[in-house]
Amino acid sequence: PWASGLQQEFSQDMCRLFVACGMSWNMADNPEIHLFTDKWIPGSTVPGRRVLSGTYLDRAVDEVRAKTKVRIQGKIATGQCDGWKNIAKTSVVTSVMTVENETYLVRTHDMTGEPKTGDRLLMLVTSDIQYMSTEYGVKTIGWCTDDGPDGKKMRRLLGLTMPWLITLACWSHQINL
Repeated sequence: PWASGLQQEFSQDMCRLFVACGMSWNMADNPEIHLFTDKWIPGSTVPGRRVLSGTYLDRAVDEVRAKTKVRIQGKIATGQCDGWKNIAKTSVVTSVMTVENETYLVRTHDMTGEPKTGDRLLMLVTSDIQYMSTEYGVKTIGWCTDDGPDGKKMRRLLGLTMPWLITLACWSHQINL
């Protein structure tokens, strides 16, 4: 077995490898992975899928958030959100922010059992704007969303709630890109 520090570094790198390659966490528990690492990387231990997708993924996310905060803190941002269904067919609303022409994930909200209304979307967007301010230290100056009924109402209410914000309909949606 490897020393603890080397094993932790290996596990963290394996987590990054799984994410970068879009590999299923289940692969970590596949006997073939263990046979391969036993043969080619003696002494290493492949962490289980729950550990990789838990402890090590959480640590990687924390590192990315910290680096993002350093990069964008004190700058101006615009926000965008859109609703869609993920690979598991769960309805979600995802918000992103753009700072100096770079886009960053803000949050993804599970909308299972939630109403698809402008009022509910407004709650999510105002919460995300507050999160962007407190977590990343950015000043949001605008928000964009599609022009469905919930997006239209949300933009109208957002303009009343935060009149300094520029609120826009997404033109990529308008021209079906």
